[in-house]
Amino acid sequence: LLRLGPCRLGPWQSAAAQQWAMAAVMLILLGFKIWGLVVDVLVMSLTATDAKRNGGDYLLDENLKIFSFPELVRDFWRSGAWFASILIAAGSAVLPLSKGVLLLFSWHTPLLSYRRRGQVIGLLHHFGRYVFIDVFFSCFIISVFFVEMTFGDLHVFVSTRVCVPYVIGVTCNVAVNVIGE
Repeated sequence: LLRLGPCRLGPWQSAAAQQWAMAAVMLILLGFKIWGLVVDVLVMSLTATDAKRNGGDYLLDENLKIFSFPELVRDFWRSGAWFASILIAAGSAVLPLSKGVLLLFSWHTPLLSYRRRGQVIGLLHHFGRYVFIDVFFSCFIISVFFVEMTFGDLHVFVSTRVCVPYVIGVTCNVAVNVIGE
């Protein structure tokens, strides 16, 4: 990093102010992560065009299914993919949120000794690499549901796209992991 000279942070120079600011940032990130878990995250759409024409007239352009996180876990479970369902639930909800809460606890509790705090943060460091399991499965779903076929004069295209809350949730996962390091 470049040193730009003396930094005048005013009230932010105290360790307590920095600690509370970090706690506020973590709570905001965890709030956005929770929000990303309850709103729509993936949209599967079907587009059918006339294959004879160069640009093709749209005959059908509909959203087939809109997935939220609970629906995604439930659909995997009902289809018999129990392990995938458990991994998605653990990687999307349980691991990231518990890591954030444990980081807040370990930073702000006077009950932990310096040694114990280091052990907890070290454990969370190893724990944190599994919080991206949901990204893997979402990429898998997006790639599996990418179908393009032509039936005579009909060109059919099935695709899955990611919604903004999903991107925000992944960004919050990354930010919590960076802050935890």
